Amino acid sequence: MASLCPNSTHTFTRLSAVLMGVFICIGLVGTAWDAQAWQADIKVMSYNIRKGLDSNKQRAIAKVEQVVASQLPDLLAVQEIDEKDVGHLARTCAFAHYKAVRGYGKKDWRPRLGVFSRWPMTVQVLPLAGSKGGRSFAKAVLDIQGIPLVFYVAHFSREGLVDGGGKGLIKEVLGMSSRSVQMNSVVEDIKADHHRYRILAGDLNTFPMSEPYRHLSEVMLDAFPDKFSKGTYRLSEIKSGQYKDMPNPKIDHIFYSHGLKTIKAYVVDEGPSDHLPVVALLAMLVPNNSLGPAEVKQAQGLLQSLGMGPKLQSGETDPPTRRAIARFQESRGLIIDGILNADTWSKLQQAR
Repeated sequence: MASLCPNSTHTFTRLSAVLMGVFICIGLVGTAWDAQAWQADIKVMSYNIRKGLDSNKQRAIAKVEQVVASQLPDLLAVQEIDEKDVGHLARTCAFAHYKAVRGYGKKDWRPRLGVFSRWPMTVQVLPLAGSKGGRSFAKAVLDIQGIPLVFYVAHFSREGLVDGGGKGLIKEVLGMSSRSVQMNSVVEDIKADHHRYRILAGDLNTFPMSEPYRHLSEVMLDAFPDKFSKGTYRLSEIKSGQYKDMPNPKIDHIFYSHGLKTIKAYVVDEGPSDHLPVVALLAMLVPNNSLGPAEVKQAQGLLQSLGMGPKLQSGETDPPTRRAIARFQESRGLIIDGILNADTWSKLQQAR
C-alpha cells in the first residue's frame, strides 16, 4: 500500500514550506492591526466514500486512498468510513493526526466520520438535533504553529429529501426538513464560538439555495464562488439511469469564516463512490501585531503571572506565545486568534 502514498520527500517539502513561511514572518511588526503579516495556505478536502465500496458494492478502499493521495490535502473530512480504515488511510497518506467519530447509527455501526489533519488537534463530538439515529458532528480545534483554527466535520441525514412529486425539494427550500434542524445545531455552535478561523466540510445532503444552505451562509462563506458548480452526487452514473433526467446535485460542501479566503475550489471527478470529493485551497490571513518587541515581552510576563505561559520572555511572538495569548483570549471572551492586538493587550494590562 505504500505506493498509494504521495512521495515522502514531496510531503515533507510541502509541510516545510508552510512552516517556514510561518517562522519567517513571526518577527514582522506591522503599523496597524489590520495589516496582513503572513498567509498560510490550507488545502481542504471532503469525501463521502460510502463505506469504501464501489457501485457494485465491492470493497474499493485502495482507490479511495489513491484519490486522497493525489490531492495531498492538509485537512480531510471523510464521511461513511469504516472505523478500521481511518488509521490505515492516515498512515497511507501521511496524516499525523486523525480521529474516528461516530456520526450516526447504533454504537456498533462501524461507518464513522474521519477527521484528518497535518497539525495537532483536539476533537469534540457534538449532537445534531432533529436527526434519526442520534447523529453527531465533529469539532476539531487545530494548532497551526500557535494559531488556533476550528475544523467542523458533518454528515447530515437524507430522509425525505426526494419525496414523490418533488415535495421533498420544496420542503428543503422552505426550511421544513430535518436538515434545517440539524443545521441549526451547527450554526448555533458557530455563533457561540469565538475563534477567528473556522472551516466546515462535509456531506450536508442539501443544495445551494436551500434553507439549510442559506442558514449556514449567514455565518460562513461558501468556498465555491460559483454556487451552481459541478454536482457532487452522481445520480445518473451510479443509480443505473433511474434519475437520468435529473442533474447531479451539489450536496458536498466546504465553508469558511472571515479571515480566510478561497484561492481555488473544485470537484474531483474520480473515485469509486457515488459522491465526488470536493477540494478547496484556502488562504489563512494572519494580521501583524500592532505592538513592538517591548510590549510583547511585557505581555509574556503578564501571561506568565496568570499561569498561562510562555516559559520565556523573548519579545518574539513565537508559537508558545501565541498559544498563551489564545488561552487568555478564550478566558476573557475575546476573539481567539493568538494575536496580540490592541483589544487583547488592553485586557491583559487590566488583568495585572
